Amino acid sequence: MSTLLAPAPVPDPAPVAVRPAVPGDWTFLDHLQRLHHHAIGFLSRAALGEAIDRGRVLLALENGLPAGYLYAAPRYHRRADVAVIYQAAVSFDARRRHLGTGLVRAFAERLPATVGQVSLWCAADLEAGGFWSALGFTPVAMRAGAHNKRTHVFWCCNPRYTGSGPVGTFWVPEATRGGVVRATRTVTRLAPARGEG
Repeated sequence: MSTLLAPAPVPDPAPVAVRPAVPGDWTFLDHLQRLHHHAIGFLSRAALGEAIDRGRVLLALENGLPAGYLYAAPRYHRRADVAVIYQAAVSFDARRRHLGTGLVRAFAERLPATVGQVSLWCAADLEAGGFWSALGFTPVAMRAGAHNKRTHVFWCCNPRYTGSGPVGTFWVPEATRGGVVRATRTVTRLAPARGEG
């Protein structure tokens, strides 16, 4: 008869080197967003350049070179208490080395104390949902994607949650108007999971 052993705890990953993007990083950012456009969308050079100028793009470095990036903002829908992640991508050959986790943590650490919610939209058919769930994000709402071909899930987390007690209630927009669709899309709140609210 075999004895089942408890899995060994996974140690915290080594710190990831993260820095703000600069205009000279445009080629890397453009290359990575083109590779992953089906998952993260696509921003023009002007839009991504403005995000860089505003300090909203962080790079994860591996061996001193860019290997992933995160484009996010400390305000969403003009709310000072809700931050948003617009894009996150890691090079194929740099995955599974906690670069994405390092980027999200670095973003959360830079947020003002007024922010109690970090949110993002992710297509329901992407494996990225597992990544966001592993980082403590909860799916709280959904909307139709481009041409109603996909469903987008609104993931949220509290950047200062300690892991004890209920997660809490997250703010959800009634509708969204941006992105590729350029039309108003109604947002439907999902039923809360047990332990929330």
